[in-house]
Amino acid sequence: MIFLISVFILLVGLAVFHAARRRPRTVSALIGVVVASGLGMVAYVGLAAEADLAAARCLAIGLTLIILGFPAWVLVVPYGRASEPSPRGLAEVGSLLFGYLAACWLFGLALAIFVHLTASPPGSLR
Repeated sequence: MIFLISVFILLVGLAVFHAARRRPRTVSALIGVVVASGLGMVAYVGLAAEADLAAARCLAIGLTLIILGFPAWVLVVPYGRASEPSPRGLAEVGSLLFGYLAACWLFGLALAIFVHLTASPPGSLR
């Protein structure tokens, strides 16, 4: 299962990377929309929704959008400035995608720890 998740993350990263080669500002704005919509879904679950299956799905989709979207700016940065040379060669692209994969996993881990610590009842971490 972890392998499939990693493949999905790499495919999303590759799509963002190739789209950023042609239109870096558009892709950067789209990433901002994805992260904002993920935060909105999480806020909706936290403030307005009741604890049911729809709220759980909304929370899962929101967290997925945040985890995939927030580190994606790493893939757009090389194309943001005209003075910077763009990544060339398979090794540079591979290292950039591996960095995105690692950033997604680390950000997801940090977010999961934060959600666990804030959602657990007081006194349960003894």
